[in-house]
Amino acid sequence: MKPVRPKVILLVILAMFTLPLALAWMMNSGSIHYQSGATVNLGRLVSPVVPLEWSSVEPVANDSATAGLNGFWVILYAVPPICNAECLEAVKELRQVHRASGKDQNRIKIALLVEPSISENQIKELLAIEPGFKLVEDSSRRIKGTLAQADDPSFPQGGQSTIYLVDPLANIMMTYNGKSSPNRLSKDLKRLLTWSTQDKHS
Repeated sequence: MKPVRPKVILLVILAMFTLPLALAWMMNSGSIHYQSGATVNLGRLVSPVVPLEWSSVEPVANDSATAGLNGFWVILYAVPPICNAECLEAVKELRQVHRASGKDQNRIKIALLVEPSISENQIKELLAIEPGFKLVEDSSRRIKGTLAQADDPSFPQGGQSTIYLVDPLANIMMTYNGKSSPNRLSKDLKRLLTWSTQDKHS
């Protein structure tokens, strides 16, 4: 058996280092297209998706900034009747998820579904976290019924409500336990924004 030449060993080592870099560059530049068939979602995938009608929600206090959720990726958080310190912390985490999206922030909206009986002080507390949040209410209870269809019955009862990820076509496609790490939502959202061509704001 002939000994392997040093030049061959050098070429093999060089290929091991350069090939992954070359593939990454081609994927990033669009020269090749790859989408894993075994994507691991960190949230719970809603299958089949549950359609949601944004026309059923009403802006809080006639705030014009709450209009226009169609065509965006929407992170919808159903705020408990009394938003305590834990709830406010969850809202702050959603703000961080939005900011962590970087250049894709304009493709995402954060909507807080509040009870019609919410107090003015609670509204001020929520908007103080991020004035750009969309505060909406569901006086007809139609949205609540839709969200129930997407809920995971295995989530523990009580505590924080579920977070819903709604696609630009207004379909609830993923849900998250309100107590889970925001990093799970952030990672899933980043993956979806990378591959999605649904929204017109990309």
